[in-house]
Parts: sequence; structure tokens; C-alpha cells
Amino acid sequence: MSDALEKDTRASTFSDNVVISTPTEERYQHFLQVLGMIQLSSACGGFLLRGGITIGDIVHDGEAVFGPALIRAYDLERLHAQYPRVILDPEAIADFGKLPAVVVEEKGSYFIDPFHAGFIEWLSSLQKADAVSDFIEAGIPAPTGLMRRMWDDNVLKAVLHILKQQIREPIEDKDWDKVAWLYDRIAGRLGVPPARSYPRARPRDLVE
Repeated sequence: MSDALEKDTRASTFSDNVVISTPTEERYQHFLQVLGMIQLSSACGGFLLRGGITIGDIVHDGEAVFGPALIRAYDLERLHAQYPRVILDPEAIADFGKLPAVVVEEKGSYFIDPFHAGFIEWLSSLQKADAVSDFIEAGIPAPTGLMRRMWDDNVLKAVLHILKQQIREPIEDKDWDKVAWLYDRIAGRLGVPPARSYPRARPRDLVE
């Protein structure tokens, strides 16, 4: 993990957006694995991420972030990701080289899927001081709490519990579908009933 984040990796936040950029000399396998960790860690905190990853030109420093790669990543998130997932640019797949196991392909789309035992086992092997310092130096929150104590399927169960609470909240159908998509992926791996097995509550159900 100490080689996964280069010193020139930058992270910025504005509104509800996060931008992470790294030089093209970066080893993409490791960078994608780090993004998987961020996605899983955020889910453990109840925050579901959706985004796009591409390779291209960008200006990213302490004061500004702009460029065609940022626009392309935004379009991938807005038009193609659809669910809480981080999708890879189909026009740049060949440039990524050999993809790590955390990247899956379904229906022609490549995206990061950290919600399985294999990825969690990989993360559990990284629980050491030098890995944590890499996250902090890159401006990315280091894993804490549950993410610092990864073993077997406890993390997946914790994420599923959080998602179950969300799908039982009175939310609109389009938002419920997005949460249910991720819930069903994890539920299938843990052998528990799908999202539609539970009663639905819609906002209009609360109107008297």
C-alpha cells in the first residue's frame, strides 16, 4: 500500500463532490484499489458514492481544479454510473492496463466493486502504520473504527445493516432503486433476502 498513493496524488472537495487525481505514471491497479477502499469506507459511514474515472488532462492544485478529464469524469457519473458505483471510462479501458480484481464488468460497464470478501481480505492485510500515513499524506481520511478491524464478512454485514435502514426510510422510488441495487448485490453474497422483501415507505405515505 505504501506504493499505492504517489506524492502528487491530490484530493479536493466542493459541495457534495470529491475530485481525486494522480499522475499518469501512477500504477492504475493500486489507484483503483485505493478508490475501492474509499468507497467501502464511505459506505460503512452511511455515505454511498457514485462517480466516474477517466484518463486525461486536468489542472488540480490547492486553489483550482478544471480540465477536460474533470468534465469527462463528471459526465460518466451523471449519465452512466446510475447506481452508487464508480464507473471506468469505456473509452479509456485499454489505457488502464490490467485491471485489479476490485473492478468488475457487467453489461458492458466496468466499475469498482469493493463489496466482496476478497477485497476485504486484501484490505485486512494493509492494516499497518505506513499504509495509514499514505492516506493522510494524500489528503484522504485514513480508515478508522470498523474499517480498522476488518475480518471475514463483518464489514459487509455492517454495510448491509446501514442500507437496510435506508431502504426502509420514506424515499422516492428513484432513490430507493439506487440503494436497493447495492443492497441486493451484498445481500446475494451473504444469502439474505433482497430489498423488496421488506415493506416500502414512500414520502406520500406520510401525508395525511
